Amino acid sequence: MSQFCFICNKLLTEDETVVVSRGMPTLIDASVARSDEFADYLRSQKSVTIHVDCRKSYTRKTSISASKRQREEEQASTSKVSPPHTRARISESSFCFKNHCLFCGDEADEEAEKKKVKIYRRKIHKVSTLTFKDSILKLAKDRSDDVSKAVFARINFQYDLVAADAKYHDSCYKSFLRPNTGGKIGRPQNLKYSVRFGYILNGTERALKKKEDFSMISVSLIINEIQTLNRFLLVSGQSY
Repeated sequence: MSQFCFICNKLLTEDETVVVSRGMPTLIDASVARSDEFADYLRSQKSVTIHVDCRKSYTRKTSISASKRQREEEQASTSKVSPPHTRARISESSFCFKNHCLFCGDEADEEAEKKKVKIYRRKIHKVSTLTFKDSILKLAKDRSDDVSKAVFARINFQYDLVAADAKYHDSCYKSFLRPNTGGKIGRPQNLKYSVRFGYILNGTERALKKKEDFSMISVSLIINEIQTLNRFLLVSGQSY
């Protein structure tokens, strides 16, 4: 059983809870009406434990209507900035633990990494312990930023990450472990942007320290990386 309320993402111990079993159809109907990501999860459960107040708010018709209006406004606002066919991010519906990094959502393919110049290869790990999920959920709750919320949504209802063959980039994991300072001046930092740009800087630094032939760092490769960053930032509504 999850230690968190799926509605508010907070620990169940923080407020009064209720075990919902006969009322599952009502929760499912509310999820469908809200067009959120919980309907499939709820259909797979015989019962769920949630906060009493969260249940009332989640199933209240006025709250559902308000949620739908907010979603429609957000979609209308997003469509003006970035047309649907130009979005680069992997949708959560197509996310697969076997193929994607559970932190950034990008492809995590060992064979593809082997084809890259060595200094640009991303180290990939598989989740090997059951305690990994609980520690990441706790970190996500403590960070409480956009990245942590996305990670929380991905792994919270996956009972066994080991059995799911979940993967992650070593660099993404280390970035996630860093304390979230919050409130920074300027553009919010993007995990994918930071990691990818870090490959260029770190790779160059390693080559210099080892006194390797600098020609191994292809100019065209660096240009390609920068162009990829620019495209991602443009479709994300950010500037570079």
